[in-house]
Amino acid sequence: MENKKVAVVSLKFSPGHISHLIAFYKLFFSLYSEVFLLLDEKYKKYLKDENIENIIYYSTDKDIYNYDIYLFQNPSILNHKFANKINKNSYIIYNFHEPWDGIKKYLKESFKNSLKMYGAHYYNKKMLKASNKILVPSQYALKMYKKYDFKYNNNVSFFPLIFDDECGINKIKNTKKEYFSFIGTATKNRNISKFIDFCTYANKKNSNLKFLIYSRRKVDDYNINKIQNLINKGIVKVKHGKPLTNEEINEGYLKSYAVWNNYSRSTQSGVLAKAMMFGTASLASNIGSFKEFINNNYNGFVLERGTNEEILKKIDLIIEDNNIKTNCRNYFMDNFYYKNQINLMKGLISKNA
Repeated sequence: MENKKVAVVSLKFSPGHISHLIAFYKLFFSLYSEVFLLLDEKYKKYLKDENIENIIYYSTDKDIYNYDIYLFQNPSILNHKFANKINKNSYIIYNFHEPWDGIKKYLKESFKNSLKMYGAHYYNKKMLKASNKILVPSQYALKMYKKYDFKYNNNVSFFPLIFDDECGINKIKNTKKEYFSFIGTATKNRNISKFIDFCTYANKKNSNLKFLIYSRRKVDDYNINKIQNLINKGIVKVKHGKPLTNEEINEGYLKSYAVWNNYSRSTQSGVLAKAMMFGTASLASNIGSFKEFINNNYNGFVLERGTNEEILKKIDLIIEDNNIKTNCRNYFMDNFYYKNQINLMKGLISKNA
């Protein structure tokens, strides 16, 4: 174990990144002698049950600028300001989860969202320039990065979204999987309205399907009203409008046989990877990086058209497949479990850091 001091950094609270932060913390602890999580204080109550000793909550009064290696996990308007204060001999890695995809795609969602994404990219460019190494989570993301952002930092490599194992195969075997679920933020680009339309479609077809919706963002009243009768009957269960704990989210994955990845835009999906951790298949749109990680009839399906009829047929295949839980779990362990990516990280930074 090398005598180096490492900080895994998230200066903006984002509960969806907690699992990644813990995984990177453990990965670096396998390589170096001192590793710390350096976080926004809002993470505090979500990490109180995690067995992590070295957590520092961000304060400019502390000596936090002289570590050997920094890995920044998610976007923040503070990232580049913090990076510019770091000792020049330190090595800065930016895990760039969602590279810029061109303004036209964001305008299709909404003008408001396009402004938000344009602003995020403005600050991301500053962080790219301030970093020594950029990581992107898929080959599709790498292609986009080279198209739009390569000029800001050309030291870029693929590195998958990583997780610790929060489940275990025995737990999967002993839990009844009974839901097709939407887990994640209920946004237009994740097609929450299409998922809700499918719930009503499946119910009209007299199927016995049940559904979960877990979202930090509140599902709008229009969509909730469309399924209120299904909620009242217990066919659809909804938790939304506030950050969910990791335990709540994990329960949703564990009880689901499939999750919704029928998005209109994605460079990689933490939902996809974490679902596989729990032996849960993905139904994904034929865009972005999904074809890199989903093998049809093995760990889910890439939809050809994404129609309700096609989705219902694929769900039937998943429910009938006795091997798919094991297939998903095996794929997660090979590709997204942090212990199997330690050597990749070591190779990416050993020549420079």
